[in-house]
Amino acid sequence: MKKLLKIFTSLTVVSVLSLTCILSGCGGDSHDHIDRNKDDKCDLCGQPMSSVDNPDDTPDTPDNPGDKTDDPAKGIYSFGDSDYVVPLDGLLEENIVDDKWGTFYEIGVPSYCDSNGDNFGDLQGIISRLPYIRSMGYTGIWLTPVVDAWPRQYGYGARDYMKVNPQMGTFADFDELIEKAHSIGIKVICDMVFNHTSDSGCKWWDEAFKAQKANDTTNEYYGFYNFSRTAGAGHWEMRDGWYFECSQYYGGMPDLNLDNPKVKAKLAEVIKLWVGDHHIDGMRLDAVKNYFTDQSKNKSFVNWIVSEAKKYNPNIYVVGEVYSGKDGADGTNAFYSGTQADSFFWFEDGYFPANSAEGKGFWHNGSIGDAVNAVVPNGTQAQANADKYFNSMQSMISGAAGKIPAPFLDQHDTDRIGDKLFARNATKIKFAYGLLQMYTGNTFAYYGDEIAMHGIRNLPQSDEERRMAFLWDTKVTPKVVDNEGEYKSNYAGVTGALQQIADSASILRYYQAANNLRNAFPAIIRGTPKKVSNTGGLLTISKTWNDQTVYIVINFTNGDKQVSAPSGTTFQKALCPTGEGSATKLPAFSIAVFA
Repeated sequence: MKKLLKIFTSLTVVSVLSLTCILSGCGGDSHDHIDRNKDDKCDLCGQPMSSVDNPDDTPDTPDNPGDKTDDPAKGIYSFGDSDYVVPLDGLLEENIVDDKWGTFYEIGVPSYCDSNGDNFGDLQGIISRLPYIRSMGYTGIWLTPVVDAWPRQYGYGARDYMKVNPQMGTFADFDELIEKAHSIGIKVICDMVFNHTSDSGCKWWDEAFKAQKANDTTNEYYGFYNFSRTAGAGHWEMRDGWYFECSQYYGGMPDLNLDNPKVKAKLAEVIKLWVGDHHIDGMRLDAVKNYFTDQSKNKSFVNWIVSEAKKYNPNIYVVGEVYSGKDGADGTNAFYSGTQADSFFWFEDGYFPANSAEGKGFWHNGSIGDAVNAVVPNGTQAQANADKYFNSMQSMISGAAGKIPAPFLDQHDTDRIGDKLFARNATKIKFAYGLLQMYTGNTFAYYGDEIAMHGIRNLPQSDEERRMAFLWDTKVTPKVVDNEGEYKSNYAGVTGALQQIADSASILRYYQAANNLRNAFPAIIRGTPKKVSNTGGLLTISKTWNDQTVYIVINFTNGDKQVSAPSGTTFQKALCPTGEGSATKLPAFSIAVFA
């Protein structure tokens, strides 16, 4: 029997001491006492741990939390900032199955939370926000690269795979993050970028290039990259008379020669370090269709990665990026059927914010974008949008070939949903996320979308606005510094997380409610959908998993719709961008669940 975690049943607000105090080492009872080196003394103030945990033996209070214990069901944690625990009242009881399926949140590590004031996000910052992430209903996080990397390109050009980026912290910080995430039911996926490295400060590159120029075949790193006296097909850069194959996104990221057994041996050490020694729960594989020009070799290489990872964690979750549509040798479906990876991101037909029109390749708005942008649909149009939405979900599940679909709305390489087509319209943003969360599979949300941050690429290869620092508080404008200056700080009209937490009608709270429905009903995440009816844009879907059946009713129109509970079911919850939903009435662009 699968292990069930039933948490978040009621709200009890208990203050958690400020992260500022933890970091400042201010001493006494003004900070949480931490003993990482197990010497029975607080690392910050030196007091014996036996004497600082509520030493006056008085009952615990918000001002004297002393010997409180973690209780996620009540929003109590012994770490983190209580200001950012989202209220849990009114949520359904969770019924979370402890397996590879879940609700995931992508964190751009440099941009998320800065704990030490250097304008660069770090691991301790994420630790401080784990209670926020869990109270939002996310059961997994995907971290953009945390290995030591050149700051440009968001860490996707590794300098040393065997080290943590020093701006983000240390392995001790990373291990603490893993431990605390696991303690509250969050799994951690790390980005693994094996296609290329950086050409700046990377020993592999420096040694390989030196060996190439000297024809020194005795050098351990000889042949680690693809060199030629002439440019080949694809993307090549020239330096000191030698051409080298490189990433299509940036010439300063030379491609590794993945045919070289010595390179694979090094990457095997990398996998052992992160999976075996530091216990990550999953890997996000970057640009898997670009490992080689031969797609069959790409699939074989993915299988090699999976087999190496499973040596240390047989239950490792592997999700790959196939930046393509679903069809063809380099399409998502071919990678599902041709590899042992669990998931591949579904670029094909959700809302993918690109520029060309539908019908011209896979770069179109997709079923979710079309449904949300039909602001005043008539019955025929709404019905067509509902059918397209349902059919896209079926197509995605079929293409996954029995594995785990991985739909999303946007991520660090795309424009944000709040800007591109939805023009910062709260109703549209909410409805789009609600539609995503009713998909079968592992949904992925991008940090900052829950507060409708800006993020549009205005110049070629310019992602600064897409990757801006998270706005935790409207009153405090954050910034992230890279090696060329600062990322943009465009927060006009954006309301910070702290303020949205306090507003039950906010986009943030809608995201939480949508996640909660997934967590309350495993059938939403895992069930095979069946169309029950579609009448004038009022779509009813059933999903069954094990012995649980849920009915999802979605109003794709711009007016109220009368609904009735399917036979033998009870109304559970409605997701309504505006107004209130009930067992008999569903407002425009709303979703109701019956079980």
